[in-house]
Amino acid sequence: MQSPTGTNQQNWSFVVVSDADKRAAIADFYRRAGEMMTGSGYPPPLPEGDPRIPATERVMDSAAYLAECLQEVPVFVIPCVQGRMEQVPMIVAQASTYGSILPAAWSFMLAARARGLGSAWTTIHLFFHDSILGLIEPDVVAKALASDGAGVHTSWTAGGQPIRPWNDVGLNGPSRIGGSNEFIKV
Repeated sequence: MQSPTGTNQQNWSFVVVSDADKRAAIADFYRRAGEMMTGSGYPPPLPEGDPRIPATERVMDSAAYLAECLQEVPVFVIPCVQGRMEQVPMIVAQASTYGSILPAAWSFMLAARARGLGSAWTTIHLFFHDSILGLIEPDVVAKALASDGAGVHTSWTAGGQPIRPWNDVGLNGPSRIGGSNEFIKV
């Protein structure tokens, strides 16, 4: 995986979670976090007639549906960065770190789509960041969840081609994509 990275550090990796018990636990954290968000009044209401209302409703419906079926997704790909940034006093260091993982994650999602694999970007699970981190790998920080939707929606398409399960394109092997290009499956 190649992507621009601040100061050329490549301090990011992708953890691929295929273990059913770990996926179920992460899906449960996702559901609990979604309940916390909606219980807090998020997203804030938009003014009547705001043109963003239909799109916001679709996004919220999509998030609710993902919460219902996330445990059925065969593979989670979690973009991660090394270290903790919330206590770093320099805002530029935080921006550089998060700005480094986002292009890599987006590139991964585009590459998956080009190969007929669906994905979804979400950060709701970060309410339970530390608990999820304990499930996957303690030396990285989970920043997003890109889940493979193949097998859940067999009618979806990407680039006009049907979405295929990960197993159909040879992603059964060791599974960590990162700055060092090594793979670790969890």
